[in-house]
Amino acid sequence: MVHVIFANKKHTNLTEKKMITIRKNMLLILSSAIMAVSCSGRHDAPGTVRTVDVATAESMADTSARKYPFISEPCRTAELAFRVGGHIVKLDVQEGQFFRRGEVIAALDARDFIVRKRRAAAICRQAKAEYERTTRLFKAGNIAEQEYERARADYERAKADYDMAADELDRTRLIAPFSGYVQTQHVERYQDVAAGQPVVTFIDMSRIKAEAYVPEDIAAQLQQNIGGRTCLISFDRMSGRTFRPAETYITRTATGNNMAFKLTALIDNGKSHLPGGMSGNMLIGQTSNKFVGVAVPQKAVWSPSSGGSCGR
Repeated sequence: MVHVIFANKKHTNLTEKKMITIRKNMLLILSSAIMAVSCSGRHDAPGTVRTVDVATAESMADTSARKYPFISEPCRTAELAFRVGGHIVKLDVQEGQFFRRGEVIAALDARDFIVRKRRAAAICRQAKAEYERTTRLFKAGNIAEQEYERARADYERAKADYDMAADELDRTRLIAPFSGYVQTQHVERYQDVAAGQPVVTFIDMSRIKAEAYVPEDIAAQLQQNIGGRTCLISFDRMSGRTFRPAETYITRTATGNNMAFKLTALIDNGKSHLPGGMSGNMLIGQTSNKFVGVAVPQKAVWSPSSGGSCGR
């Protein structure tokens, strides 16, 4: 009875092995059939010329980059104000308006300043004439040195008053210190303003500034220009494009807020096509010559939907 049980078990094992072998053979036959069908295609008629796209596979270097977010800013921002107080008579500006360097943005009522300049000029001419007369008399020995010194002091004081009056008259005009845009208008026309009171916020968009905080290891490599570190700028709304900054600066000590180093990058913006306030990333990369693979164009990869052949 025991021998019969062992024989039955041996027969069962042989049967299972045969079934597994049969299944493997069927899978091989099915796979071969599928490959034959997929690789087969329509045969071109004799004399048909087929165009073939040619692309070159390129080697890929080992690259590693870190991203640091930022919000872009104008390279310069200035609060423009009159250096004298007065009544505004000219302020025809709009926020976003462009002014070239040296153009007048706003002006005060200059009538009082013109009167002060004329009065100072008259006093200066009189003091100059008296000083010249006293000088001739002093050289001839007809007056004492004390009178000569008093006349010279009066003339110098009158000349200083005239120069101040002329400067105050010039300060009644608010001049653009650089070419830029009016960002914010703080006062209105016909309003009285004090000296130093902000009139407009003026920004320089010839360059865009990006600031990010980097850790100690990146800061050390950038400061010493080691490790092949490079800096590129990308903006979230301009995917696929990167900008190389014209200048980069990094602080020589860590900031107090997060113990990181502030990295500043300036991007040329000649046509002002890059606005401020855009979010982006500062890409700090390191490139080496280590070979890691080959880049193949996407069109060279076959997919069933493309209708190409598997030998592509």
